[in-house]
Amino acid sequence: MIKKSEGYVFTMDVWLYHEQPTIANGRVIDFSNGAPNDNIMVFFGGNRYRIVAYVEVGSAATCHSHSAPHIDLLTTLTRGKMGYRVYLGSTQQSIMSSAVFPTKTWTRVTVMHTAARLATILLDGVAQRVTATGGASLSADKLSGTVLLPTGVRRKNNYIGKSNWKNDKLFKGKMKVGDYRASL
Repeated sequence: MIKKSEGYVFTMDVWLYHEQPTIANGRVIDFSNGAPNDNIMVFFGGNRYRIVAYVEVGSAATCHSHSAPHIDLLTTLTRGKMGYRVYLGSTQQSIMSSAVFPTKTWTRVTVMHTAARLATILLDGVAQRVTATGGASLSADKLSGTVLLPTGVRRKNNYIGKSNWKNDKLFKGKMKVGDYRASL
């Protein structure tokens, strides 16, 4: 167990062989008391929230039609990318890697969250540039972001490869869990 005085409140070290990292909202871990309820999650981006840009073809009226040519911006930006999210009750903050996760390749994943609220995602030992959501802010080098600290509440639904949201898909691949530590 890592003590808060040692600097980290949460670390996870796991080897992943993911067959389909583009599965929307797939989980590596989801520890909580339900959806959403004090979750600690390592996940893959999905398309729950969509930002769509329509391309004007002909009259302006066709631009707002669902059949009009469009680009789904958020799906393009997050699908297949790894994220780390913490909920306090139903309020969340998260960071999302800017790199697409490799398919069918063993990859070492490390997530570190410090007592100073800085969270970092490393793939094969390399800190990933990240984006932030839910009011999280980024470090100057964009290699970490501030994320809410997990509370010390006892979590009853502690899933590996499964989500606390019933419609999310299961992890599809292999995992070798190396180290998980929390001081909550």
